[in-house]
Parts: sequence; C-alpha cells; structure tokens
Amino acid sequence: MPTTMNFALSSTLLSHLTTGGAGNGVFAYAFAFEGANLIPGGAVTLVSNGVATAAPSVALTTAGDTTFSSGKVYIVIQQAGAGGTSDLLSTVTHVGDINSIDSATRNYRFDLLEATLSNSASDVADISAINQFGSTLTLAVQYQGGITDTRGYAVSGQAIDTALTGVSPAGVQNQVFEAPGNAPLNELRNAVVPGNNFSPNPIPGSDWTAYVNAFKNWATNIEIVSTFNGSPQQPRAALSVYRAEYDAGTNSFWLVPDNSHGGMSTDYINISMQDLIDNVYLQTGKLHVYAGSKTGAEHTYDSFTPNTAAGDVAAYPGKVKLIATGFGEAATAVNNIAVALDPDAHLFPGHSSNAE
Repeated sequence: MPTTMNFALSSTLLSHLTTGGAGNGVFAYAFAFEGANLIPGGAVTLVSNGVATAAPSVALTTAGDTTFSSGKVYIVIQQAGAGGTSDLLSTVTHVGDINSIDSATRNYRFDLLEATLSNSASDVADISAINQFGSTLTLAVQYQGGITDTRGYAVSGQAIDTALTGVSPAGVQNQVFEAPGNAPLNELRNAVVPGNNFSPNPIPGSDWTAYVNAFKNWATNIEIVSTFNGSPQQPRAALSVYRAEYDAGTNSFWLVPDNSHGGMSTDYINISMQDLIDNVYLQTGKLHVYAGSKTGAEHTYDSFTPNTAAGDVAAYPGKVKLIATGFGEAATAVNNIAVALDPDAHLFPGHSSNAE
C-alpha cells in the first residue's frame, strides 16, 4: 500500500513564517532521501517567499516502488531577506547537501525524520538529529483500520534551546538567522549539540569522561541484540547477541558474542575507553575486531561505522554500525541513570545509531 507523508505546520509557526506576506524572504521545504539520493518528487515546498503551500505531501512509497529503505526526511526553514530568493530546490540532491556548515552559510535551520518502510513488522521511524536542534516536530502514523500513533517532544522548542544554552560554554549558542534586517525570523536558527560538524568543536567533550568511567561498573549488565532480515546484497538473515565486559588491564571494553540463545556472531570487538568517549561525543574512534576469540586475527577500523569490513563482523551491511554504536549508546544510558540517582547530575542527549 503506498505511503504518503503529509506536512502540516502549526498555526503559530505558519503565522511566524508568513509574517509580512509575499516577498518576506522566508522559505520552507521538505526533502525526502532514500539512502543517499533524493527520491522522485522528494522535494516539496512548504512556504515560498512568505506564502504557504496548500496541503504539501511526499509519496514515500508508490505502487511501483513499495519500499523506503534507510529513509531520511529533512524539514528546512530558510531566511533569505526581504525580496531574496532560495536555491535549495535546485541544489539539494543528496543527503549530505544539508548539514550544519551549509546551514550557517545559507542561513537555514533543519530537522530530521528517519524511517524504513519495507512492509514488515520491523519497520521503524524516529525524530533524529545528532548534530543540532532546530524545531520541535511531531510524527503521526495512521495505520490501516484508522489507528493513529504519534511521537514528539514533550516540551517546547524554546525550553530545549534554553536547556542547551544553559549547559553550553558562553557564546556557543550563537547560530541565529543572519539575513538582512534579521526579520521575520529574529531568533536562534540552530542549537548546537556536542556531536556537531564544526571544527574545532565549540563544546568540550570532557564531561563524557565521568560517564564512561561510571560505565565500567555497569558494563557486565549490558546485552546488545541486533537483527537483520536479509537484503539483495546479503540474503541471509542474522541475529547478533553481544555482552559487554570492562578490561581493567587495558582500560578497554570488550563486546563478547553470546550464542547461547541463537546468536550467530563469533567475532570479538575491543574498544578503548578513550575511543568510546570519542564515539559518544563525536562518532569517531577505532574498532579492533578479533576473529573467533580475543586473541584471533585482528582487523582494525578507524570508525565505528566503517563502509567496508571483513570477517564475521561484516556478515551483513551495517552490522558493525548496529553493534558498535549501540554500545556507544549504552554508555550514554549511564548519563540518564546518573540523573535518575542524582538530580544534580548534568543530562545531555547522546547520539542516535545513525551516522550522518
């Protein structure tokens, strides 16, 4: 059954974007990508130079193309200044074209929805942006039979901006709309979060050290399970089950395969404490993968999300990514546990398991 994504701007946001009417220099778009590429008809205008588009939508799947795999939908709001124009519709064709650096150059804000539609029970969707925050969103899914489920933010965008500003070094949250006259969008354009694309990173990562140190005592409680249903590239389905261990002798963590309940992995993964800190913060860090045991043949990767991998750990596309970044998020969970136990502890959101 074809799936269409409809876009509806709140009355408050719509009024804000159309202040002054036609010619105010404000543009809003949605761009839908499958994998790296814009899908056919995937660029849609929500607001054009201060004028709202009636009932904008994108067909994520059609009768001829029934899947939307590794899909990303970006919501972009740009201010070009009164009488200005936008070139985003003609220049955004690949998923990497929208990023924090370009948004600062071309004066736009963006937010991200992710989804995989494969006509299976494992289909998922989320609201996710690991390197910045622009606006609050609500994702509503209407299933066959009229049932609707929604996910969104429990607080306002202003509350999130205020919280991020409060835990950031002075002057970091300065990504404001810069168009001539700075109107009508006289406000913060994007809020910067730790996993941003700026170099040097304006938010220090030192706070993560305390969380990862605490994680040493929790590591043995962590079990990571990832499933893969097969693909044209690798039709064999797979189940991976890993348990975490902390090795005090090397100050590193091991991901040890557990095949007692149907797991199929045999490789052992080692991650140093510093590399885990770097991954939680910047999505970098080395992976050391050993075939069959902790002393087996070693393959080393310079990323938690390598494009190519060898051995059992690469038995299907994305396996290293699911396991290793899942482990990074397990460390981030200690952050939330710390806040639950100590209200004075600082809470900062980690990254999702996608890598942009």
